[in-house]
Amino acid sequence: MAAADFDIHPEMLAMLAKFDAVPEGETIAEQRENWRRFCFETCRPRPAGMTVEDAAFGGPAGDVPIRVYRPAGVAPPAPCVLYIHGGGFMTGDLDTNDTIAWGLAEETGCVVVSTHYRLAPENPYPAAFDDCYAALCHVAGNAAAFGIDPDCIGVCGDSAGGNLAAAINLAARDRGGPKIAAQAIL
Repeated sequence: MAAADFDIHPEMLAMLAKFDAVPEGETIAEQRENWRRFCFETCRPRPAGMTVEDAAFGGPAGDVPIRVYRPAGVAPPAPCVLYIHGGGFMTGDLDTNDTIAWGLAEETGCVVVSTHYRLAPENPYPAAFDDCYAALCHVAGNAAAFGIDPDCIGVCGDSAGGNLAAAINLAARDRGGPKIAAQAIL
């Protein structure tokens, strides 16, 4: 069945048509570039008043890039969402998922910390998991510096990021922390 066979909002139909036009690519580098191009063509500008900071922390195999989104008017200590991007474990980054991350911040009123992770196939399992669990530990362990409530951290991920969100939630349970208040898998 085609998307047109379902009752889908017209704006989503337009985006799906753009998505269907994304070439697959012969190599992982081409696939990544094609995905970046699609994401940049469909992104929206950040809302006025949103504070955005890029940073990195020392992860299990080097620096892990993160981006922190603070909606206007959100005072510390704020609830936090650790957002993990999708991309089949092989594509995606902080830039390709910027609109999703700031959208979560805008709509929830939470500080959103978006994390990148090492991509496959260059970095096989458990590299992505290790980076994401390290990001959770980093955010929880530095709650005051992030201006967040350490008892109100949620994890959210889409696609491969949803898999990673579920995995780090289970790891946090099995390893005795950090405490996770909520989980959303998209």
